[in-house]
Amino acid sequence: ERFVDLPVDSARPFGGQYGWVSPFIIEIRRALGLSENQLPSNNPELIPMLVEKAAQGIIAEGKSMGKEQEANKIAKILTAQKNNKVEDVWKCCVYLYTLESFLYKILNKTMRLIGSKEDEQNWQ
Repeated sequence: ERFVDLPVDSARPFGGQYGWVSPFIIEIRRALGLSENQLPSNNPELIPMLVEKAAQGIIAEGKSMGKEQEANKIAKILTAQKNNKVEDVWKCCVYLYTLESFLYKILNKTMRLIGSKEDEQNWQ
């Protein structure tokens, strides 16, 4: 179920048409007011802010799906990493994605919509 529940858009099977930067990342940068060179890998002071924003988004999405308690638990695990190295945050994100929760389902659904003009409001 985890990887087969949603079809891949044959017009965009691998996302390579975007070059090196996905429209999702471009929108994240724009929404957070970050420049092209502001990345957590070379700017560690961004990590706490990015982790907090992600946790807030997880909580908001969980509330909208009636999964507030689950979302709060996930956000708590993530925010515990906010003062760590980016590699530790990445590992935590992988762990959270692999949990049996609403998170992997909504991420799969949303990430498959990236670049779709008709679904732009969902992935932005």
